[in-house]
Amino acid sequence: MPQHSDSIGSCPECGSPLHQRDILVEYDTDTTTRYYVECPECLTVVHPA
Repeated sequence: MPQHSDSIGSCPECGSPLHQRDILVEYDTDTTTRYYVECPECLTVVHPA
């Protein structure tokens, strides 16, 4: 069964892919939507790169 990629970027600390399921906080700026995400590999809260 094919899996859909829900990648929202990568961790700036360790480079691991980040996904929708990892989002802790989502907020809008004037031009884009930003996230705080917990990286499942290094357990750091980051903005996806």
